[in-house]
Amino acid sequence: MIFILTKKEILEDIYNIRFIILVLLCSILIPLTLFINQKALDRDIIDYYQTLTKYEEKLKSGSHNTLTFEASGFRPPSELRIFSIGLDTTLPSSIIITRDEGIKSGENKAEDSPYHAFLGKIDFLFIIKVVMSLVAMIFTFNAISGEKEQGTIRQILSNSIHRYKIVIAKYLGNFIILLFPFILGLTLGLLIVITSSDTQLLSSNHLLRIIFMFLIALIYISLFLNLGLFISVITKRSWTSIVFLLFIWVIFVHVIPQISGMIAETLYPVKSVRVLNIEKDIQKKSIEKEQSKELQEIFMKNNYDELRKPIVEKYKKILAERLRNIDQEHKNRKRVQRIIANTISRTSPSSSLTFIFSELSNTGILEMENFITSALQFQNLIEANVYADTYTDDVGSGMSVKLGAGDFSNIPRFNYRKVEFVKSILSIQLDLFLLILFNALLFSLSAFLFITYDVR
Repeated sequence: MIFILTKKEILEDIYNIRFIILVLLCSILIPLTLFINQKALDRDIIDYYQTLTKYEEKLKSGSHNTLTFEASGFRPPSELRIFSIGLDTTLPSSIIITRDEGIKSGENKAEDSPYHAFLGKIDFLFIIKVVMSLVAMIFTFNAISGEKEQGTIRQILSNSIHRYKIVIAKYLGNFIILLFPFILGLTLGLLIVITSSDTQLLSSNHLLRIIFMFLIALIYISLFLNLGLFISVITKRSWTSIVFLLFIWVIFVHVIPQISGMIAETLYPVKSVRVLNIEKDIQKKSIEKEQSKELQEIFMKNNYDELRKPIVEKYKKILAERLRNIDQEHKNRKRVQRIIANTISRTSPSSSLTFIFSELSNTGILEMENFITSALQFQNLIEANVYADTYTDDVGSGMSVKLGAGDFSNIPRFNYRKVEFVKSILSIQLDLFLLILFNALLFSLSAFLFITYDVR
């Protein structure tokens, strides 16, 4: 009986104008979005390799000065950015290591495209999160309430059918109807991207990530199908269902994800990076002043270079400890703030989908943390291999000493490695669980409430 009811639901939807619009929407919007984003990605990849080549030529020129030399590291764009742009265009495309200032951020793609930064971009995630969720609700908003208005639900129940089977059939029928256009659009999009670009989407690592994104997209679409069914069961009229659903959709898809960070910042404020850097600079100048006093006492001695080492090491450790404490306190507060924001945002399935897609596309929070860690490691390599034997001491009274030419024979390179697939999967477990939980909860409530549904 479930098969017959499912078939009935499919046939009714196929001959409905909604299905034709959905097919056109998916077969045009998905391929077009993937194609445009792929072309933008191709330009960024070309820019990355050109910049890398020019930097290598600069290093080979050999004309370097210890005091002015800057080591650069370049971050390759994520090849899966076409699915979720995430933080890929927000993170710096390069970093610069200097002797006195440490790490400086290089170019930011958002600076090159302020129009996109202001108005935003559409990616595959946007289509799933906004378009497909809305379509899913449109297909089920009158699944029960509409049939009640037409009187067909009483005819179906007159055949002594278990009510839960009707809910299952309506879910399966609408899910299958949505599945075909979605797969069609995604297949066309991937074919266009693969044939028009040198992208490595079919590599084992990328393919696994794409498959996971596809399956999770189906879970998300299924969730809004179940939401439509649930609202259709608890309302008596179709127009009431659609109004109620649109209100919930706006709250879930737009309000909660965007307001969660604002609420967290209000409830648990954290110092800005600018204020943090000022505090660090104050500590650095204070330590340098104390160090300068001790160095001044030994400046005129013949063995100055030998005597300065323990003094410099002492203050280096003091400064490192103070800076570490400042950073750790800031990280702890940011972590608490992020937990508050994530907890609020995860009441919306759209936020969970965003977290999942961005991590699987190597454009999420995990990638940002990985980039910061890699930048710090690169800084340590440069300091150990290039700046280790150089120093500039300010010993007061207008006296200063500069020693050391620097070692440029083996300058380290910034070999950035993106977050591995296993780490990405581990980071999305909670969000995946929440999507499945929302699905199960909504479907169970729909089936349970329909048992006592008044069909008159």
